[in-house]
Amino acid sequence: MDQDTEVHPPGGAAGSHNGTPRDPSQAAAQLLEMAARDAEQWRSEAQAEASSLVDEARAEADRLVQAGREEAEALVSAARGEAERVQAEQDETARAHRAEVTELRRLASEHRGHLRKHLNDLLQRVDGAPHDGDRPQTD
Repeated sequence: MDQDTEVHPPGGAAGSHNGTPRDPSQAAAQLLEMAARDAEQWRSEAQAEASSLVDEARAEADRLVQAGREEAEALVSAARGEAERVQAEQDETARAHRAEVTELRRLASEHRGHLRKHLNDLLQRVDGAPHDGDRPQTD
C-alpha cells in the first residue's frame, strides 16, 4: 500500500521558506485525516479479506460435509448390500439344512420299515420252524 507521508497544506500553500507549514495545528489535522483515511482503508481491506476467508472456509466446510455425507451413504449402501447377501446366504443354507433333515427323516423311516419287515420275517421263520422239543422221540 502506498502511503503519502508528506504534509500537503490545503489549497496548495507551500508554507514558509524552510518547508514547514504555516500553522502547526493545520499540519496535525492533516496528518490525523491522512492517518484516519489510511486506517479506514486498512480496516476495509482487512474486513474484505476476513469476509473472503470466511466465505472460503464455509465453502470448504460445505464441500467436506457433502463429501462426508456421500461417503457415509456409500458405506451404508455397501453395508446394506452385504447384509442382504449374508441374509440370502443364510436363508439358502437354512433351506438346504431343512431339506437335508427332511431327507434324513424319510430315510430313517424307510430303514425302520425295512428293519421291521426283516425282523418280522425272522420271527415268522423262528415261529414256523420245528423246535427240538416238538419232534417225536424214537426209542
